[in-house]
Amino acid sequence: MFEDLTAQARTPLRARAWKSVVLAAGLALAVGSGPIAHADTSLTQPSDGSTSKLSDSAATEETKNLYSFIKTRTSKKSSNMILGQHLGGPGDLTEGSTAFDMPTYRIDSAVPGRHAYPRLIGARYDAEANGVYQLDSRSIDQINARLIEISNIYHPIVSITATPRNPWSPTAGRSWVPGQGTLDQLLRSKFGAHPTLPAQRFWQDIDTIADGLAKLKTADGKPVPVLFRPFAEVNTSDKYYFRQQTGPQFVALWREVADYLVNTRQLHNLIFVWEAWVWNRSGFDTEKIGPWFPAQQSEADNPWVDIVSGAFYFVPGDRRFRLDFADDTNDKTVFYDLMRLAIKDNKPFGAAQWSVNYTKPGDPCIQGDHADAQLFMTSVDAQHYVTPPNTPITQHLSFIYSWGDNRYCMAIQNQRHAKAFVDDPRVASITSIDAINPESGRVVESGQGTGQGGTVTPGWPLRTGDNAQNRQVKSVLSFDTSTAMLPAGAQLGEAPASVVLKKGVAPYDTFPTGLSELSLEAANVLGVSTALGADDFNAPTTWVSKIGDPQASFKGNISYGTLPTARINRSGRTQLRMGFKVPTNADSTTNSIDWTGQTPSGPELVFTYTLPNTAP
Repeated sequence: MFEDLTAQARTPLRARAWKSVVLAAGLALAVGSGPIAHADTSLTQPSDGSTSKLSDSAATEETKNLYSFIKTRTSKKSSNMILGQHLGGPGDLTEGSTAFDMPTYRIDSAVPGRHAYPRLIGARYDAEANGVYQLDSRSIDQINARLIEISNIYHPIVSITATPRNPWSPTAGRSWVPGQGTLDQLLRSKFGAHPTLPAQRFWQDIDTIADGLAKLKTADGKPVPVLFRPFAEVNTSDKYYFRQQTGPQFVALWREVADYLVNTRQLHNLIFVWEAWVWNRSGFDTEKIGPWFPAQQSEADNPWVDIVSGAFYFVPGDRRFRLDFADDTNDKTVFYDLMRLAIKDNKPFGAAQWSVNYTKPGDPCIQGDHADAQLFMTSVDAQHYVTPPNTPITQHLSFIYSWGDNRYCMAIQNQRHAKAFVDDPRVASITSIDAINPESGRVVESGQGTGQGGTVTPGWPLRTGDNAQNRQVKSVLSFDTSTAMLPAGAQLGEAPASVVLKKGVAPYDTFPTGLSELSLEAANVLGVSTALGADDFNAPTTWVSKIGDPQASFKGNISYGTLPTARINRSGRTQLRMGFKVPTNADSTTNSIDWTGQTPSGPELVFTYTLPNTAP
């Protein structure tokens, strides 16, 4: 229900015959049907991006698999876009900020006890914070720490936006300033061994960005692939890399930066995303933006573009959700010509910036409607095939990345019809299932050292540790993972599932480290029934992982453990048990931690699943 993906999401799809016939015909019929102002049409076969090749042939296996997954989003007759959410930047690192807190962005399903999280998350490395435009290693390290923790728990796709500051005036951030130089002054191929001060600043910022990306590459020994978006909103006139610059110089700089990151800094975890702003770009159709697109110039040429993307900010009541451009012909031209870039160069297309209720700074917060996003998907799908003739063609959206400015209600959880949106099988997200009360609870040992269950306390809070009688206390979690929660045919993802817990309040809010590590054990059905019972204390289980101290999380209150998805029981309940490896420290005092049942924040089981791809 939450993810309608192909059964073999990690296997590149074969080209289909209809693509070459329909899409090639569509290029000649699309709006703005003059010559495409970039690469020669003989270089690549126009397609929907499902057969595109990753720029970095030495990319990590995780990065290749992710790119294959993204390509499956664009190959079906109906959209299957990945749900994304921007989490923040340097200005969102305050102690009380919820910007990087995943539970903030949880959306309830219409099915009680089931929820959705964004499948794609990310951050900006460069942004204004406390009135100063920042791009520094300290804030990047803080951002990475948050993203790595989220990746370990939820296993989402990660996106990073990062652009060097204006090298002629760093305090201006990405903005253009009068009297600044041209981009060719920054090209390593031009300045050689004698860089100017602006060039030094530019490449120092590139190294700062590269250092941050490198830490994601080696995060906890598990490389994190990154959708990397440099030089965002390339066709907006306030940017130093567009205003009074030239397309060929920008393309040359794009190529040098990408080549440096991959081949010099050895960052083989990057998927390069090129983005243009779609709406309200007066005069910036393909004839204008084409020269700014790093198109392939020969079969041997590497343009360093893996995904073509656009920025889509819809105002309330926007007719463009229906692809109705009756009173705005330039938006129509820009939209279809940007689609043509993706189709011509056989790249997946995504919305790297997305909002269904964009307002201007200072405007009151206006709630948007996810039903409009569904309408946009439907409208785009209707034009994927050229029927009837002379209909412009579109690329499916492989993802939307909702901009997370909560001041203007732009985040995904703040929109109307959110339940219907995440329950739409065309929307790919992460699934979570709440633990069942009263099947979950705690069981106290019948006596010190007996190893047998005694007192049973269903419900919350869970408690784990020992008590004043030196009896061990174990927690039991029960989740409904049957077809009542998951559709028939759903295939669980390869990433492990996670059990997410939030610590309780004083006095049981500290981890009793003297009892050694806390283990997570799995069994299809504990004891003799799904109901919480004394026999759940000692029922046979299999150890699957440890659960960490919540103090180690960046907010100091979340613990999690993982289990292979093979341990999830698809025919009924998935039941788990938690207990410290040392039953008691025999000090005749309570050494326990409580886990709250308060939502959001758990206890919950988090995972992804796929559905067989049956559409043409």
